[in-house]
Amino acid sequence: MHHSFKRVIRIDDERWRMGRDTTGLRDVEAAPRDPSDERRAPPPDPGLQPAAFLLSPRRSLVDLMSSVLHIVGSSDSPGPELHEAVRRDAVLLVDGTLDAADRAIAACVVRCRSADAGVLVVFCDDDPLVAARWIELGASGVMTQHAPLSEIEDTLRRLSRNETVLGVSVREGLLSLLRKHRQQDSDRHAVFDLLTKREAQVLRELATGSSPEEVARLSFVSLNTVRTQIRGVLAKLGVGSVVSAVALAYRTGWIPADLAMDRN
Repeated sequence: MHHSFKRVIRIDDERWRMGRDTTGLRDVEAAPRDPSDERRAPPPDPGLQPAAFLLSPRRSLVDLMSSVLHIVGSSDSPGPELHEAVRRDAVLLVDGTLDAADRAIAACVVRCRSADAGVLVVFCDDDPLVAARWIELGASGVMTQHAPLSEIEDTLRRLSRNETVLGVSVREGLLSLLRKHRQQDSDRHAVFDLLTKREAQVLRELATGSSPEEVARLSFVSLNTVRTQIRGVLAKLGVGSVVSAVALAYRTGWIPADLAMDRN
């Protein structure tokens, strides 16, 4: 097998033995440690296992999955070899550390699903919003990386048979949670729509560390004008100080968090 990858990130294999209920995303008791588990897993038998193509930038993940699953190929980005494997009935196994918002990855998932190919996403954390974003994109199923490898294999097998692996109630519950989260974000941002264009610009400048005097100088207006604009910002946001207004802007995401990091 030939694998391509660009970055190497270590993974503690023991974490993969910790049980997770991937249907409802609830914790379940981890299997007791068996000394016999220390031995190296036998090579996979291609005749008994479903074929899968692994989309992942992590060498450790590729090695781990290849030791127990029938991985016919791997890549850190979508490409012709991936689509050829899917055309030959391989299930697409996606590393959830990849960005579901990435256009190439999103297009890849949509293309695979349009071809009736199964797409299983294995992600690192237990945030249901992460799972929901992949489901919205079209993934057939999602699992945390804490799931037993035998469960991942079983899910791949079911997908290779075009079976449903995610119940309707769970799918709708995750999507409902995502919609609710987005509505909350929208509601939090709505108050900022009350600001005039100039008031919004003043708030952004204050949030990146500029003083009222600097804002006035760079805008070629008087300090009194800027102070009037600041009072308008505070009144519309319902806060009592510039510090509170800036904190609200960052907390709601109206101003991206990376601007805060640039400021520091």
